[in-house]
Amino acid sequence: QTKSASNTLDAHFASFAARVEKIDQAIDVNNHQSLVTARSNLAQIISELEKLHVDEIDVASTAGEDDQSNRFLLTREIANLLHQTQQLYQVLDLTIQKQHAIQQADEGSDQQGNPQHSRSPQKTPGNEEEGENAPLAREEVAKLLLLVSRAHGIGQLTDEQKSHLKMEVCRRNGSLRNILRQQDITQIMAALAHAGNSN
Repeated sequence: QTKSASNTLDAHFASFAARVEKIDQAIDVNNHQSLVTARSNLAQIISELEKLHVDEIDVASTAGEDDQSNRFLLTREIANLLHQTQQLYQVLDLTIQKQHAIQQADEGSDQQGNPQHSRSPQKTPGNEEEGENAPLAREEVAKLLLLVSRAHGIGQLTDEQKSHLKMEVCRRNGSLRNILRQQDITQIMAALAHAGNSN
């Protein structure tokens, strides 16, 4: 019975990992509904993963000596997947909130008869948000998120580097713009790895 429960949990874990990866790859940062749907799906997966984690701990605690080390390894993998899924959810939630704030600002500017008001920071000697320090544009955010997913998919980025980079991209960190200026894919991958290691 314990072995049957173990096999079931193994299958569930593989299914959850595949679902999270599928959602991650399908995210379109320029499509608001895509973000909302992905966030909802991730919330459901997080709830199910939390239950799976508890069930796996119970199975691991009753497993025989030969199987116990494997069970504890799976317990750790489930915990890691849960943490990564929670991070992805947070990134999506932050992105949705920012899009909503930008939309509200644009609507407020239109009502004031100055559509560019919210998008054009005032240039003063002590406050210049030009060039390298300017927040990433939406198109740059989309390109960088795609590059990060591709780099992770081919093993150029660890899970931690991927999560860190996605968070920084969604924060529109202007220093990441340099990645898009690299001349070839090798330099781009190297720049992504370097940025992923930055604190």
